[in-house]
Amino acid sequence: MDRKTIRAILADETLDESAKVSRLLQMHHDEVADIKSGLKTDEDVKAAVAEALKNAPKAVKVEETEEYKKLLQELDDYKYRTELTAQLKGAKVKDKFLADVIAKIKRDEKLDEQLPKLREEFGEYFDEGSPQPQPPAPKPVFSGDPQPTPPGAQPKPIPKLF
Repeated sequence: MDRKTIRAILADETLDESAKVSRLLQMHHDEVADIKSGLKTDEDVKAAVAEALKNAPKAVKVEETEEYKKLLQELDDYKYRTELTAQLKGAKVKDKFLADVIAKIKRDEKLDEQLPKLREEFGEYFDEGSPQPQPPAPKPVFSGDPQPTPPGAQPKPIPKLF
């Protein structure tokens, strides 16, 4: 039912008011019937839901997905690298060579067996002498001990240079 049709019915002078109202209501009922015929009944909806549930994929456990396994492997690698880094720092490997040494270490062998070989082959990667801890640098002193200003004293004005 569009405006053009409604205006044509209302402008028709051959019809009286009740005929115009009944014709408008009839058009409305026809449109509603057309809409209802396109709708599904409750049985159709229930059958479609049952069919969809029958063909639905089974619930997947998160632990079985490839993405989860990949993330778990990355976490394991991160933990291994963190522990290995701490052990290598204890073995006096220079910080700038940590990544190189980690790349050369075989994961399935013990670190204690691999370190002597790596120390022989790549001696520059290791600190041979134990570095002596440096005392902290003295803080610069710009003047003597600051003296508190007495309560009644006025601070000296700063002279203008320019």
